[in-house]
Amino acid sequence: MKKLLGLFSAFGVIASTAAISANVVSCGNKDDAKSLTYNEGKSDKDVVEMLTNESAKIGMEDSKPLQVKDGKLDADYKDTENTNEDGQKVTIEGAFVISASSSSKDKSFTDEVNKIFKETGDLIPSHNDDDTGFDYLMTIKGSKGSKNFDLNIVKFTVAKNGDKYSYETKTDYRITVTIPSESTK
Repeated sequence: MKKLLGLFSAFGVIASTAAISANVVSCGNKDDAKSLTYNEGKSDKDVVEMLTNESAKIGMEDSKPLQVKDGKLDADYKDTENTNEDGQKVTIEGAFVISASSSSKDKSFTDEVNKIFKETGDLIPSHNDDDTGFDYLMTIKGSKGSKNFDLNIVKFTVAKNGDKYSYETKTDYRITVTIPSESTK
């Protein structure tokens, strides 16, 4: 299954097989994001457990689980920025949670994520043969020493006009997660 070439090559997840030109558009007001809600019985604790699990991968460089110490973030989680082959800067709000993404063409997120949040199971990617379409990404944003962080669901769209690709990002959902005081990883 081919994920969007532009999506992952722009962020270095896979090597690009073709040179692409890109225009990057980051749109959407932070206040436009809808509230992400928990499924019954799920809470901030479930999110923190998922993200601190040894298999969790956050960030494009030196990917590792969420760093928490004494109930606070033990690292900064800032916007994901990268430059594609043509020197175009691509920015996504928050640090990319790589381990939350599904490898299936029929869903954007893993079953673990979909068991926690009501909305994520309904977010279905659209992939076209010319590597255009859209997918959803999970990101987190927070500062070292903080007791909470924002978890974002970002829609990443790739369009093509002639031989040029363009990217658009929009934060569709957001929830502020408070780290339980007993959490340390």
